[in-house]
Amino acid sequence: MNAPLNNLIAIRDQLSAAAPERPDARFLSGEFYCSPEIAQIEKAKIFLKSWLCVAREEEVAKPGDYVAMRIVDEPIVLVRGADSVLRAFMNMCLHRGVEVAQGCGNARVFVCPYHSWSYDTSGTLRAAPFTAGSVKRGTQSLSPLKLATWRGWVFVSFDPDVVPFEQYIQPFEDDLWYYQTEECRIADKIYFYIPCNWKFVTENISDYYHLRAVHSASSGQFYQLGDDELPLRTYANGGATIVFDSSLRKTDTILPFPQLTWLKETAFSAKGAMFPNVNFWCGLDSLRMWHIWPVTPDRTQAVCYVLLPKASFDVPDFDAKMERYRGYVKQIMDEDTQTLISLQSAASSARFVPGPITHLEAMVHHLVRHYAAVMAS
Repeated sequence: MNAPLNNLIAIRDQLSAAAPERPDARFLSGEFYCSPEIAQIEKAKIFLKSWLCVAREEEVAKPGDYVAMRIVDEPIVLVRGADSVLRAFMNMCLHRGVEVAQGCGNARVFVCPYHSWSYDTSGTLRAAPFTAGSVKRGTQSLSPLKLATWRGWVFVSFDPDVVPFEQYIQPFEDDLWYYQTEECRIADKIYFYIPCNWKFVTENISDYYHLRAVHSASSGQFYQLGDDELPLRTYANGGATIVFDSSLRKTDTILPFPQLTWLKETAFSAKGAMFPNVNFWCGLDSLRMWHIWPVTPDRTQAVCYVLLPKASFDVPDFDAKMERYRGYVKQIMDEDTQTLISLQSAASSARFVPGPITHLEAMVHHLVRHYAAVMAS
């Protein structure tokens, strides 16, 4: 097992290997994928300081709709108020911190299961039994989080001083003409639990190099590899996008749905990443977004949203086609999983030495460099 990184100087020294331009850049050392200490620093410096995409607006569309979740073990709740305003709160009772909402559904009030303090859908405390004179009702609220929406997605931030959302999203707004998720709705939401560090999953989804090897039986056969640099666009906030020709994909018999109307007459695919843990995909017939969440240093939850235009839901045999599509996504993840498990095993070895980053891993390089800069700050 690699020795723990016990201080910030050691961490910065290890991070510096990812900073150079290629071909001198190296991947992160194994400690960054195994250490509980690193996981806590990531939580403080990255996940509690960033804009995080957590849901679709359609999941909380009606007054009273709510979704409770945990983000890096922090409980939050999204709720559409009686006034139709979407809000995000810490899911912690003002009394002892017990979660007041569970799962998802529709509610007029949230009642803490411990002492029955209750809150309306604006987060306001409405009842605190047997506390007359000591607790002010109607003037206290669940702790709010920053919230923004973009193309049907819901973003939150734990940091009250986070960069304005408009500034954060602007580079993507300028370039993502093809990622018209506001014209789509959820066709499926697929959960995966992978026994590896979350960074391995984010790196793997951004890795063009592995397609022809790992995915030779599925998506990899439709992509060309070569010695040329990838047509990558990178952004100062850690994001990146790439657009590439997918003429071969038009022969893919797996694609069950009509071609996206805004991609007519094109041979087009694209993918990209939003730091720290979002990866998105635009294919000929569908859009996907992956949310990658750390659970423990060696366990990750990956949530895949499959999005389709409204018209695609009306195609004949929709359910059968969706089942086929779902199987395709699961096949791709199954193909990746054994490699991800092996990556995690290697990272825990004292003999592991990070190798060079190739030109076909340019998007991974950009993500790793930004991660290193944030962690070293």
